[in-house]
Amino acid sequence: MDKATSKKLSGAEFVVTNKAGDRYLKQTVSNGAVIKNEWISSKDNATVFKSDENGYFEVIGLPYGNANQSAKDGKTTYKIVETKAPKDYALLQQPIEFVVNSSYYEDPTAVELKKSDSQDVKNNKVTIPQTGGIGSIIVVAVGVVLAVVGLFVKRRVTK
Repeated sequence: MDKATSKKLSGAEFVVTNKAGDRYLKQTVSNGAVIKNEWISSKDNATVFKSDENGYFEVIGLPYGNANQSAKDGKTTYKIVETKAPKDYALLQQPIEFVVNSSYYEDPTAVELKKSDSQDVKNNKVTIPQTGGIGSIIVVAVGVVLAVVGLFVKRRVTK
């Protein structure tokens, strides 16, 4: 989403990492269902999630909690990292943390889980330094004048 206008942005690409940010999610999906989650060390082979025309993408099948917790009490922190920004926008500088727990799904005991919450990612337009503006002309003019004065002073000193 555009930070200034709140316009939904399509075409942004993201990968999911563990909380430490050193392992990337690679999912095997068949018929819309996650068959396997792997945590790999290479971002190049990670599953890429791309925002749609409404600016949304969905990550499904992330586990939460651990073996010592019930599904009700478990939670796991992950991060999303933007790998490609929409046209004319800058990449996010920091990953965004999110927590998966039973409240992120309508029915945590269901076989097919449905999303019930989402998170906005605010993106800034790229602003590049202006070239050829009046400010740069003044700096160049002052530089030329100083160079000419320097040459003039050097000639007078050497004579």
